[in-house]
Amino acid sequence: MARNLTQRALSPMRTHATLATLAVAWMVHAPAWAQPTCAITLGPDATVCAGQSATFTLPAGYPAYLWSTGFTGQSLTTGIAGTYWGQVSYPTGNLVNNGDFNSGNCCFWTQFTNNSDLQGEGRFFIGTDANNHHPQLQGTGNGNYLMVNAGFPQQWWYFWSQGVTVCPGQTYTFSFRMMNLATQGPATVELIADWSTPIAQWNAPAAQAVWNNYSTTITTGPNQTNIELGLRVISNWAVGNDFGIDDISLSGTVNLRDTVLLNVTPLPVVNLGPDLTLCAGDQATIDATTPGATYLWDDGSTGATRTISTAGTYSVDVTVYGCTGSDAVNVVVNPRPLVNLGPDLTLCAGDQATLDATTPGATYLWDDGSTGATRTINAA
Repeated sequence: MARNLTQRALSPMRTHATLATLAVAWMVHAPAWAQPTCAITLGPDATVCAGQSATFTLPAGYPAYLWSTGFTGQSLTTGIAGTYWGQVSYPTGNLVNNGDFNSGNCCFWTQFTNNSDLQGEGRFFIGTDANNHHPQLQGTGNGNYLMVNAGFPQQWWYFWSQGVTVCPGQTYTFSFRMMNLATQGPATVELIADWSTPIAQWNAPAAQAVWNNYSTTITTGPNQTNIELGLRVISNWAVGNDFGIDDISLSGTVNLRDTVLLNVTPLPVVNLGPDLTLCAGDQATIDATTPGATYLWDDGSTGATRTISTAGTYSVDVTVYGCTGSDAVNVVVNPRPLVNLGPDLTLCAGDQATLDATTPGATYLWDDGSTGATRTINAA
C-alpha cells in the first residue's frame, strides 16, 4: 500500500537513547513468568570408613536424572572416594505468556498503538483475519495472532517484548511464526535480548499470507535469572512492512547440577600377633597400641594392652577417627608336667643309683647339662 514518503524513520541513535525509558515502561507493564527451580543441592560432603558406603539423593519429581558415573537413578550409593556430580533435567515448556495471543492483547509490551483499524502506520491489533482490519491486507491464522502495520517512523520500534524468568547458564530455543500481510515489502524483524544484544534477524516470506517458522537459540549468563526479549521491525519499506506474528515461544531443557565430595577413611590396622601357648601359671601381655586410638576389649576393658593367663580367644576393637579395626588372638594354656625323682637317697661309697624322670612326650635338662630321661649317680 502507499506510504507517506515524507515520513522519516527513527534513527538508531534516537532508538538507543530511548532504551532506558523503554526498560522502565517494560517493568511496569510486562510481568515475568516463573519456572519451577534453577538450583538443586546434594547436601554436604560425606566421610565414611573403608568398607562402608554413602548414598546421595537428587530431589524428587524430575523426569530425568544423571550422575557423573553414568547412573540414571535418583540416588547414587558408592563407597569409592572421589568427587561426584548429580544432574536433574526437565523441559520448561513455553515460558512466554500468551505467545499464541489466544488471550488477546495481554502480557506483552509494544511501542505500537492498539487499533482495530490497521490503515494507519504504527498500529497493531490482535485478531484472526487481517483483511477484516485493512482492505489490502491478507492473512489468517489458526486463531488469534499479532498484526502489525509499520512504516518509516516505526523502523527500530519494538512491536512485542516480554520479560521471562530463566535459569542461569541454560540454552533455550526462541521460536515464532511470521507472515507477510502485504503484496510486497516483506518486513525484516530482529530479536533483541535485554534491550541491547542483537540475537538474530529474519525476513518475512515474500509471498502474501504465507506463514514461515523461525527459531534461534539463546544461552543465558552464569548469573542470569531474567531475560528481556524484544522483537522489533528494522525494515522501512515505503510499501509493505505489514506482517503477522504468532506462536512466540521460549523453551528448553534445563539441566541442574550439584557436586559432592566423598572421603573414605582407612580402617586402623590392628595386629595382636600370633596365637599364644602358655604354661599353667604363666602370663602374657597382648598389645593393640595405635596412635590416636580408643580401645574396647571383649571383656569391656579399654586399655591399649591386656595381660592374660587363661585359655581363650581375646579380641579388641580399635577406633581411630570414628573408624574401627579389629583383631583376635587364641591362647592355649598347657598344664605343667608332674616330675617325681623319688625320695632323697643315701648311698654307700662305691654304690650308684639311677634317677628316673621319664614323662611321656617330654624333653629333659639335668643340672649337669645331660638331656636323657634318666641319670646314674654315684656321688653325693
